[in-house]
Order: sequence, then structure tokens, then C-alpha cells
Amino acid sequence: MADRFFKYKQAFSSSNHYLDIGLPLLSFLQPRSMSDKHFVNKVLSLHPERFISYYEYHLDYFFKQSRSKNEEKFLKKVISVCEDEIEHFRSMAKKRSYLWDNKKKYESYIEKAENFIDRLKSRDIWGIIGSESERNQRLIQEIKILKQKLEDFVVAPQHKIKVSCIDKNHLFSLFEAIGEIPNTSVEPTDQKAMFSELPYRTWAKLVSNHFKINDEEIPLGTALNYFDSTTALREKDRIFEIKVSKRKPKNS
Repeated sequence: MADRFFKYKQAFSSSNHYLDIGLPLLSFLQPRSMSDKHFVNKVLSLHPERFISYYEYHLDYFFKQSRSKNEEKFLKKVISVCEDEIEHFRSMAKKRSYLWDNKKKYESYIEKAENFIDRLKSRDIWGIIGSESERNQRLIQEIKILKQKLEDFVVAPQHKIKVSCIDKNHLFSLFEAIGEIPNTSVEPTDQKAMFSELPYRTWAKLVSNHFKINDEEIPLGTALNYFDSTTALREKDRIFEIKVSKRKPKNS
């Protein structure tokens, strides 16, 4: 029987692994949907110290079957399967028989399945496991970290480089020349370009984030309009000229 997520035992095969699931001699009678129950049944038979290796064994099988490395999808499947079975065990624990009481048995199943889920938290970098409150708390913490990183990268207005200039387009044209946008360049004496050509959005972000004209902020959209050639400074209006240095090395 083939399954996309979990590896089944094969009938009359010496290559079966002890972590494979299912009953090989009855595989033709078992629908694929039974793989979920077989997966949890194997969990119930394992020592807790083997939980992670069991998970990783079937994760590796999933990678090979799906030809991808999407562990998040696999972990979601495993947690969903376990939670469904836990709910089934809870319902069975509430049922009583005249001959015997299976409550303790199903409660032990619940405890072991929950222990398995708890062990997988070390693999859960996506916040799949846990209550809604725990997931929300994790998201709040992630947002806090991202905001801090944003503050580290974005230059505050009071810390931007102030340029005394009548027209912000002169500042744009300076970076245009430095970055070879479109045809000018700044070259050292060996005639190799000093700066590699960068996407115009990179230059626009650099100017907008680090500079201001007098006390006026430079919106990113304004910078983008210049660097993508929507607007431009006429050559005769430039207030500077960049020339290649002709100075020879001191040791020559």
C-alpha cells in the first residue's frame, strides 16, 4: 500500500523497518485512510525516547514521496492525525461497558499521544502546536522582534544626512552617476567600474532612507520616479561633474 505521508510495511519483505506502520498481511483490506490510525498506534507502542526518530523516519519518507522539503506540511498532518485520535480516545473513555471499564486504557492512550505532540514542539518553528492563546502570544513576540529589526535598519529623520541643495534631483543625479544609471560611471585608475550596477529600487531606497534635502524628507516614491527614468534632471542643469582621477600611484 502506498501512502504519501507515512511508510507502510510490505508483505513478505525482509526490508521492513521497525518504524514502518500497518499490518502487511492485511494491507489489501486496509484503505489508505487507515494510515492515520496506524501512525498513532505505532506511537502508542513506542518508548517516548524514540518519538523524534519515529517522526524523522516518516518525515524523510514524505520528502522522498513528495520530492519537496516542506516539513511544515508534514508536521501539520501529524498534529492533525494525533489530535483527531486523541478526540476519539476521549469519546471512548466516556463509554462504559457492563463487563469492563476501558477508561484508564484510553486515558493512557491520550497521555502518550499528547506526550508525542509535546516532544514535537522542538521541531515546530511555525507555531502549529499549542493553544490559540499560545500561538497569538508567539505572533506578538515575532512582531516585536520584527519591529526591532525594522528600527535597526530604518534611519530616523533626525539621523539622516542633511544635504543643502535647492533641488532634490541633484542628489538623485549624483547617485545616478555613481551607480552607472544609465550611462555614466565613476572609475578608479585601473578603468574597472568601482560600483557594480544595482537595481534602481536599491538606489532609490538608499537615498530615501539615508538623506534629506535641507529639512525635507525624500519619499521613496519620489526617488523611484527618478531612478526608473520617470523624471530626470537635464544635463545642463547639473551642479556637479564627476571626473575620472588621473593621479598615478605613489610607488610608480
